[in-house]
Amino acid sequence: NFMEDIQMMLGKRPLEPFWFFTWCISGPIITLVVFFSMIIRFRTPTEGNYEYPPYANALGWLMVCSSIIFIPSIMIYELIKAWKITNNPNYPVKRVFR
Repeated sequence: NFMEDIQMMLGKRPLEPFWFFTWCISGPIITLVVFFSMIIRFRTPTEGNYEYPPYANALGWLMVCSSIIFIPSIMIYELIKAWKITNNPNYPVKRVFR
């Protein structure tokens, strides 16, 4: 749908294989690699000799995860919504093949 909207606005279809690869394959993979490498390389933050308490670390991770959690949650929501629509017995394509 997005590529069709771009085609309608520009009058031509942009490099579809490139954008598909960028948005659907490399973008999510790079995001996951960066996120998990951040988790693996995490060290407790310090200021000189002062080490921050555990609740400060938890608050920091909560802020990080609160901005990232929307991406997989929307993906799961859209997959469930699409599954419910296509498994509906009144779905037009299913009626054609009965």
